[in-house]
Amino acid sequence: MRTELAEKLFNDFPALFPRGKQEGRPQDPFRLFGFEVLDGWYDLIYGLATSITAHAEQAGLQPGPQVAQVKEKFGTLRFYLDGADDTIEDLVQAAERASENICEQCGQPGQLRVFNDWYLTRCEIHAKGAVVVPTDPA
Repeated sequence: MRTELAEKLFNDFPALFPRGKQEGRPQDPFRLFGFEVLDGWYDLIYGLATSITAHAEQAGLQPGPQVAQVKEKFGTLRFYLDGADDTIEDLVQAAERASENICEQCGQPGQLRVFNDWYLTRCEIHAKGAVVVPTDPA
């Protein structure tokens, strides 16, 4: 993710997206690598962060949830948190499912595809020869 987009997330949700070292805690992947996704999922992540923060405040979660990792895996978003309750886990699962239909590169509607054994979610423009993954008819 571009630096300016990551900075907006850090600035708008400082409690959710931790920065730097934390005393007495091993370094989690987020503190080491930041956002391991492309720009196309920025709006999805921003919306998820907004929902998580609103719920955490309304539910009085103390300390509030903190992101441990944000990445792409098998073509979809993975959003790992510490301190999440069931409602937040449901929000995360919904966002991860939604990422299957959003081009990770540009944010336009996309499909889960495979290219050289790599799964990715791309629109027609950014597919670059990737083949749509067949959906389960069930």
